[in-house]
Parts: sequence; structure tokens; C-alpha cells
Amino acid sequence: MISRKEQKRLEAEERNRRFARRKPLAARLKSAEQDIEALGTERTRLEKLIASPDMYVDGRKEDLRRCLLERAQVAARLHEAEERWLAVSAELEQSTAAD
Repeated sequence: MISRKEQKRLEAEERNRRFARRKPLAARLKSAEQDIEALGTERTRLEKLIASPDMYVDGRKEDLRRCLLERAQVAARLHEAEERWLAVSAELEQSTAAD
């Protein structure tokens, strides 16, 4: 039979192990959230530029093309960040359920 003190120590060790397993996942989740926020802000900025009537005056064709290309690249990176967030969230949830 295990003493109460030993039982408490074992429980604390198990909590520490669970925390250690989840900590890198939580960091990856936070990183994905920050990427999503930054890319969303950048996409909004580009969409405002593209929607601006000034972008459609003579001589701005190249600026418009560049903004459209950049928006497509940002949208792709945003999609990747969202997919990463979903995968890490599922992994974290699975880790929590396993405990």
C-alpha cells in the first residue's frame, strides 16, 4: 500500500508529465493563431487596396497586378495556417482526452 505522501507525489509527477506533453502543442497552437491574425490583417489591407478606385486609374495596372498576386499568396498562407491550427487543436484535444 502506498502512503498518502507517496500518492500525492505520484499524482504531481503525472500532472507534470501531462503538462510537458501539452506545452509544445500549446506553443504551436499559439503560433498558428498569431499567424492567422497577422495574415488576416494583411489580407484585409490588400483587399482595401484592391477595392480602392485609385487602383484602377491609368498607370496603376502593375500595382493592381502586384496586389492581386500578393493577396493570392497571403490567402494561401492563411489557409495553411488555419489547417495547421486545426491539426494542432485536434492533437491537443486528443492528448487531453487520453489523460
